Amino acid sequence: MARPYVFDPARFRGTPVRRPDELVLQGGGDPATGHRCPGEDIALALLSALAGLLSGLSYQLPDQDLAIPSHRIPTAPRSGFVIKDVR
Repeated sequence: MARPYVFDPARFRGTPVRRPDELVLQGGGDPATGHRCPGEDIALALLSALAGLLSGLSYQLPDQDLAIPSHRIPTAPRSGFVIKDVR
C-alpha cells in the first residue's frame, strides 16, 4: 500500500525511475498546486534584491586555489572564494 505522505526513502529501492521528472528532490511543478521547497519564495526574493547590488560591485579576484576537491561533501574551492573590493 502506497502511503505518499509518509517519509520512507526505502519505497524507491529496486524501482527504476521511469521518467526524468518522477523524483524531484525539492518538489516541482506549479507552486500553487505542487510540492515545492518551503524556502523557495524567500530565496527568490533575496536573489532579486541582491542581483542589482552584486552587478554593481567593482572587484578583483586575487590569485587563489580554486580547485574543488571531490573527496569531501559538501565541497568548496580549497582557498574558499576570495574577492577584493577595488572601490
